[in-house]
Order: sequence, then structure tokens, then C-alpha cells
Amino acid sequence: MSGGNIAYHLRPNKAVERSLFLDVLNRIGRTSFNISDYQYIGFGGPFMEDFKAIHSATRISNMVCIERDPVVQARQKFNCPLSCVKFVLQDSSTYIDEFNSEFPTVVWLDFTSPGELKQQLDDTAKLVNKLAHGDIFKVTLNASVAALREGTAGLSPKELVTLRRQEFEARVGADKPLTITDADFRPDKFPTLLLHAVHLAAKRGVNASNLVVQPLTAFVYSDGTMMLTATGIVLDPAKTNVPTFPQDSRLCHWPFARMDWQYPLEIDLPVLSARERLALESLQPNGTVAQAKNLLGELIAPEGIPAKSVNSFGTYYRIYPEFVRVSL
Repeated sequence: MSGGNIAYHLRPNKAVERSLFLDVLNRIGRTSFNISDYQYIGFGGPFMEDFKAIHSATRISNMVCIERDPVVQARQKFNCPLSCVKFVLQDSSTYIDEFNSEFPTVVWLDFTSPGELKQQLDDTAKLVNKLAHGDIFKVTLNASVAALREGTAGLSPKELVTLRRQEFEARVGADKPLTITDADFRPDKFPTLLLHAVHLAAKRGVNASNLVVQPLTAFVYSDGTMMLTATGIVLDPAKTNVPTFPQDSRLCHWPFARMDWQYPLEIDLPVLSARERLALESLQPNGTVAQAKNLLGELIAPEGIPAKSVNSFGTYYRIYPEFVRVSL
């Protein structure tokens, strides 16, 4: 369910993406809804980092952690520093089937298995169907196109695309985007195709109601495996002017908002030593790759610090995570 043995708290790209999620929650909390009164539902992982971060940033104190692996849940209970978390030993599909909340809600479905995509999209649609005005949902999916087809030796590029397309269409089910091209199965394009499938699943969830799904953010990143995240809010047009929501919430002025889910923003941060980080920070806020090369010389290279990652650092340097060694 949540990658029970993965040390997410040591992954810089995921850490930045999580910081941006907290930022969007707080921005909505300042302009539109009282986020501190919400409940938070998520997976947690063995170290409960997401719960700690969300509680600290939003003051949400009604929290539910769902997990299907009893060993992982035992670690969650041991590592959780909060007394406000309710632990549920259940798979996410069953939990969503039984979900019926009396509270405004933030839900994060942090999926990891690419082979369960159809179930994950169905869970997204079922969840959104049960959400109310002002509820916020976030979905994380494995966005590695290579996971669509293993054992590719001997296949021509065209044969590989054909097989990947067939597998994607089989997995995506009712949420297949109307337009799919061979180019969508390039590693850099596949996350956008997957994002469109998430959008269709979310819209399917509100089809039978007067509610609408307003996209908020979408990111793609890799800390070993390409991952896609999409965050949206459910709105009632009778209570909120949906067309002006981006302006009213001031999210239209936030450079990391994705209010239409046309494509995700990429987070591709370099792994840096303390000296390298300080050097690149000294060039901000308007540092360029050329300036970085002048400062760091041969360190800026495909085998060292890629130029693409230097650009990404310039975008996210203010929230680049710092991992330090401490003695307890």
C-alpha cells in the first residue's frame, strides 16, 4: 500500500513535493477554508513522516492512518510521535468503501504499485464520490513507463510502444484518455498521460452530483522510481464561485499551482554536498547554469551535477531539504 520498507524521509524530491503540498494546504487555509479543523487520512509509511509534517504545518489533530501490513503498522505505532492518530489495519479499497465522514477532510492516497493502476483509479473515483464541498484529495502513482512492460530485450521501439500501449489501456480501464499517441510512452511524456487518467477518474467521481473537481497541483519526480502526484479540491458551485476560485484563493499567483492538470511540474533535484549546496544557493534567486559552471567548473556535468538539476535547484532551493546527522 505505502511502500513499507522505503525510507521516504531521506528522499529529497519527495521531501520537496511534500513541502509544496503543505504550502497549498496552508494557502487554501488562509483564503478559503479552515484547514486546521479538517481531518487527515493517509498511509503514513513506517516512519510517519507525512503525519508529523502535516500536523506541524496545519495543526490538524484528527488523523487516520490506514495500512494493510500488520508489521508496517507496528512500526508506525512505535514511531508515531503524536497521540491524535487513529490506526486502521485495512487496505485502502475497503476503507474507501466504508468511508463516510462527518468532518471536512484531506486524503492522501500514496500508491506505489504500478500493476494495480486500475484499482487505484477506481479507488480515486470512489473516494471523490464520497467527498464534500471543500474536501481535498491527493493521489500519488508510479509513473515509470518501463513498469508497463518488463523483459524488452529483442523488441523494436515500435513493438515496445505497441505492447506498452496495450498494457496501459488494459490497466487504465474506464479512465483512458481520449487521445493517446506513441509519443505518450516516452519516459518524459508518460506522467502527463497518467495525469489525464487521474483527472478522468476524479471527474467520474462527481459525475452524479453537482460538485466539481478543481485541480490544484501536479508534480512528477524520481528518487529512484518516477512518481506522479495530483492534488485537487471538491467544490460546490452553489457555495463557491468555481471560475474565480483560482483568483479568490490567490493560487493563480503561486508559481507551483496547476489549476488545469494539463501537465505536471517536474522536481529533479541534484544530490549535493553541503559545500555544493551553499555554492549554488549563493547564486540565487536568479542563478543560471552558466554561473554555476563558472563557480563549480567540471562539477556541472552529466556525470556530476546535471545542468537540468541545477535549473531545478534554482526553482526549489528555498525548500531543498537538509539531512543532518544527530546524536540522541
